[in-house]
Amino acid sequence: MEITEHTPPIKEKILRWSRSFAVIGALIIVTLLLTGPLIFFSGVNPFHAYQNLLYGSFGTVAGFSNTMMRTVSLLFAGLGVAIAFKCSIWNIGADGQLYMGALGSQLVGFYVSGLPPLLHVSLSLVGGFILGGIWGFIPGYLRAKRNVNEIIATLMLNFIAYWIVYYLVHGPMRAQGSYNPVSEMIQPSAILPRLIPNTDLHVGILIGLALAVVVYILFKKTAFGFVLKASGMSPVAARFSGINVSTTIMMAMTLSGGLAGLAGSNEVLGFRYFLGDSISLNYGFIAIAVVLLARTNPLAVIPAAMFFGGLINGASYMQHSVGISRTLVTFTEGVIIVCISILPVLKLRLSDKNTRYGR
Repeated sequence: MEITEHTPPIKEKILRWSRSFAVIGALIIVTLLLTGPLIFFSGVNPFHAYQNLLYGSFGTVAGFSNTMMRTVSLLFAGLGVAIAFKCSIWNIGADGQLYMGALGSQLVGFYVSGLPPLLHVSLSLVGGFILGGIWGFIPGYLRAKRNVNEIIATLMLNFIAYWIVYYLVHGPMRAQGSYNPVSEMIQPSAILPRLIPNTDLHVGILIGLALAVVVYILFKKTAFGFVLKASGMSPVAARFSGINVSTTIMMAMTLSGGLAGLAGSNEVLGFRYFLGDSISLNYGFIAIAVVLLARTNPLAVIPAAMFFGGLINGASYMQHSVGISRTLVTFTEGVIIVCISILPVLKLRLSDKNTRYGR
């Protein structure tokens, strides 16, 4: 008997997407209701604050390009975290992998010269991917071979990566004559080309979108994607079926770290053009919220990254335009994460209720 894969009807797909958009809409409403009173008691009209938030994120060409620039970093880091999560590995170290990726791109972007732009940019991205991948492989190896908790390992490696970069930009790699602790500027041939002149929007967004499609295909259409999911759902059953779970964990964490490292490459090659000790705006940790919102779907990571990118960028404009503290934005992110965390519980409760009543 031929076994065919069940394909949901078009109406079922539309209903599923409608529910997803309804959930996101409800999430935004709950967030506004919880943050609105705090903004009001700080002496600012909440509607005026939200208007400035949207305007700063998407209201101008410059604002939109800045939002996209932050979206790229969150997209790279989010895709990396999604790969680890698919294997049921909690990669809390995307921020450290970002720092190491930034270091790798800085080394290639500055010390390598005389190359055509396309080759130089490509090698700089590869440098970021390799160092980020190494920083992901370390906790993957410790988890697979030494049974070290990956949450502790990745979290501690964040601090190590930060202090390595801190030491370098305050010492051996510090730009001569610079007042600030930053490295020398990368070579012009290593800068990511601009999509819109005189803005921060560069080809990194196209690379990020392409990688999202690649990761989606990896999850859905390849044997490695099946191995990732099987190893995460039941390591014991995966071993009995002949899957090398240890190798899978190390490969997943290496890919995860490499993609998170590209977030650091984006900061160096596409925006700052140098390495500093504050290269990340907690992108690695926000990427966890991005992936939770996207439910580890690589394609859904795109709008989720854009949502948080707009929130980060709009917060800066809102802070300067109406005088709201940035801590309110951090609170907003926390509210979103809490809402995201309880959504699966609500979904499970609704499913149980429907099952109980035969629906």
